[in-house]
Amino acid sequence: MYNCTKCNKNFKRQTDFANHMRWKHKEFKQYECRICKKKFNDNSQRVIHEKYFVHKDPIELFENDLCDYGCGQKAKFIIGEKKCCSKSFNSCLNIRQKNSTSNKLKHSNTKYKKLCEICNQMIGFNKFKEHKEHCCLTQEKIDLIRKNYYEFMSIEEIKSKYGLFNLDIHKALKGCQKRSLSEVCKRSHKEGKGNNWRTTEESYPEVFFEKFLINNGFKKNSDFIREKQISFYRIDFFFPKKMIAIEIDGLQHIRFNYQIEIDRRKNLFLKSQGIKVIRILWKDLFKDSKSKLFIISEYLKGNKANIDLVSRKIEYP
Repeated sequence: MYNCTKCNKNFKRQTDFANHMRWKHKEFKQYECRICKKKFNDNSQRVIHEKYFVHKDPIELFENDLCDYGCGQKAKFIIGEKKCCSKSFNSCLNIRQKNSTSNKLKHSNTKYKKLCEICNQMIGFNKFKEHKEHCCLTQEKIDLIRKNYYEFMSIEEIKSKYGLFNLDIHKALKGCQKRSLSEVCKRSHKEGKGNNWRTTEESYPEVFFEKFLINNGFKKNSDFIREKQISFYRIDFFFPKKMIAIEIDGLQHIRFNYQIEIDRRKNLFLKSQGIKVIRILWKDLFKDSKSKLFIISEYLKGNKANIDLVSRKIEYP
């Protein structure tokens, strides 16, 4: 144990005792506060005292002094060698206004931006070098991209034609009026590019019915075709030799009026093309699958079978 003879405190470690004698009982205090003349053993204590310590009567100490940072208020604290109206100089009203105006200028003023000679756009100084290395959009190329865009050329075709990225295309088309989607769809259907529309997996009823047809001796792509497209419509199962179309419908085909209207128009169009449409509700087929599947197989093989027992008529709810 180490005992202090001046204040009768005990310490277990020698380092603690040495620090105590250094900070508490040092005879000569050479660092003095410039406001209240209080002395300190260490300069760090004096700085903390002057920066954060609030004196009891600051108005008497700075009776005729104003803030050195130009806000016009009375000084109450000393920060370093300057007098300030608040504990931190960033809290001074004048400094806060200067910071806010400088930040606004950085984001809005054109003097912080530079003109790109290739694309004629104002780019910030921070990103100007990187932009100039990758910039390839001349005004002639922008005009050609917009011309192809209004000629209903797809974005992928424009990218491959000019060797550009998505970001370059969006920059070139910025501010352009959007083209109508219906014209793009019509052009893609004429060119036969709208065939690969299915992105999800086939439904279980369609897979089940396809296996049933294969097990009954019908060959895929010869006796029947899956997802046959005729004009704007697709058929689940198309039999080209017999000109029969079979549709496996879910509950949405009897619940919603818009879906019923689509089915009605589809039936009328296929009938005008000489195709007989057989619509089978999956819910009814699942309940009595053996008898109904037998009727369908006999009808497709050319035997006598009443297909009206299986096929449903379109009715609005």
